Amino acid sequence: MRRLVKRLLKKYKYPPEEAEGAMNIVLKQCEQWAENGEYYTPKKLMNVEDDTDVRNLIYNRLQMHAETSDMDLQREVIELYGERYPDMTLNDWRHIIEAYTPMVREASHSNALEISMQQEYLDKVADEEDSDGVGIIITDKLSSIPPPS
Repeated sequence: MRRLVKRLLKKYKYPPEEAEGAMNIVLKQCEQWAENGEYYTPKKLMNVEDDTDVRNLIYNRLQMHAETSDMDLQREVIELYGERYPDMTLNDWRHIIEAYTPMVREASHSNALEISMQQEYLDKVADEEDSDGVGIIITDKLSSIPPPS
């Protein structure tokens, strides 16, 4: 820690005769922060992925209601997490949300497409089995139907 502070003092051309005093002040401030449990938190969010609460809110809203607009997401995120990032402007929120939502929407679309393809396959298999004169029951993986005796 001392080395880091010394490098910073040299980098910003702090007078060498005052460097020791500055070093003591910085170390004393660090000790106070540690004792009080005060930690630095960023005042701006650079990416939705940097805050799991914000990311989960947006992801879950889009999973439940794919048609949710970015504006509605922005309003809800600011309402719930705006105090956490006081330096964020409306434009900042808009940019990070607009950068994240297309990925979630694409993933949701891909999952829906995969499910519909699986359903088509199951329907086709059921039709083929029915055409052979053998009736089958197609259920989801979670149900347990005992075999006929």
